[in-house]
Amino acid sequence: MAGQVDTMFAGVMMTAIHKGTRGMSGLQGWQWVFLVDGIITLPIALFSFLYFPDIPDITKARYLSQNERKLAVARLPPIKADGHNIMPISLTKRSPVCASVEGFPFQNTFLLWLKYYNDKFSQTQINTYPLGVQAVGIAANMLAAWHIDTTSQRVPMAIIAVILQVVVGAMLLGRNLSDVGEMFAFYLAGSAYMVNPLIFAWANIILQRTGDDVMRSVTLYSINIGSMVLWTFWDIIFHSASDAPYWKNGAISLLVCCGVMLCYIWLVNYLDKLTRKKYGDRTVEDLEEPIEVS
Repeated sequence: MAGQVDTMFAGVMMTAIHKGTRGMSGLQGWQWVFLVDGIITLPIALFSFLYFPDIPDITKARYLSQNERKLAVARLPPIKADGHNIMPISLTKRSPVCASVEGFPFQNTFLLWLKYYNDKFSQTQINTYPLGVQAVGIAANMLAAWHIDTTSQRVPMAIIAVILQVVVGAMLLGRNLSDVGEMFAFYLAGSAYMVNPLIFAWANIILQRTGDDVMRSVTLYSINIGSMVLWTFWDIIFHSASDAPYWKNGAISLLVCCGVMLCYIWLVNYLDKLTRKKYGDRTVEDLEEPIEVS
């Protein structure tokens, strides 16, 4: 959800910079956008490098007391002797499936569609209208997380996500959709972001039961990097800018991925039940040892 908030903030900021600094000191608006982004990013990167505390076992952060370090170490599950015996393929081959349903909102196809019809929309509208997709994503994330935390049921949210994206794919597959219909479909595509709390939280809970912190860490990392690897080629094949304003291949791939995701959810749900039966419902908190903090 923080990613969608960041995208909305960045979109508003870049629109303001582009509009307010265009022509200043002989530079175009987009050049000022790069300069300001760089000025903002460098101090944040430096701060992170200097103050990131590292992992609890080896941290030397001066702002953490000895008791706080002990508490952080105590919250870690016991280290298993065979904790590094992990099959990488089993960790990375599934997460891109869910990430693929985010194709239309993630690749900014709405912005490309607006840009194609620049005779109807101003540059400010082209830059700001797509931010609504992120707003839908934020709302979908919050609703999905609330439902999962309240009911501990993840399958219903997965099915809803698939149904909504099937609607999006079916609408964008048609060529004669009105402008209002196209915009509605692009905004609805933002609901695909609800798979984020579904993927990460579910994997985290399943692997917490094993008590293998290494496998849990590597799995969550693989889920994240797997989706990033996917986007290095997915947009080129299915959401190419040259295909604007109609992405037939993108719509078809979305519908196919929705079907695959249903099978994937069934598999993960089976794995959830299997690990619960084998390990019980213990989590990291159950593995903690009491520690006195003064």
